[in-house]
Amino acid sequence: MFLVFSGKGWVAPVSTLAAVLLAITVDPAPPWVFWVLIPAFGIIDYRLGKRLNSAPPRLLKDLQTGEIIEEYPDHSFFWIPLQYWLWIKVFFAFSAIVAFLSDRYDF
Repeated sequence: MFLVFSGKGWVAPVSTLAAVLLAITVDPAPPWVFWVLIPAFGIIDYRLGKRLNSAPPRLLKDLQTGEIIEEYPDHSFFWIPLQYWLWIKVFFAFSAIVAFLSDRYDF
């Protein structure tokens, strides 16, 4: 297995791993603690991704043609920009909570 990231895209799995480790350290934790910590740590992805991906582009000059190229910052994990991982984690946590509650209570 390999991870595809660019720039500081590695922050998305690291913040998820940090949420998992924090949930494990809480000893008598109910199952929903894990599903609340995942989106809470996703806020880190959102704020850092917004700040890094909104930086001004770098201007590069091609020496052969003289063309000036704008290079925009790219901080992504699996080709998804870092700031969108918050919403993926929120959807994942919400669907897991719904699945947990529907299994526990017959809807």
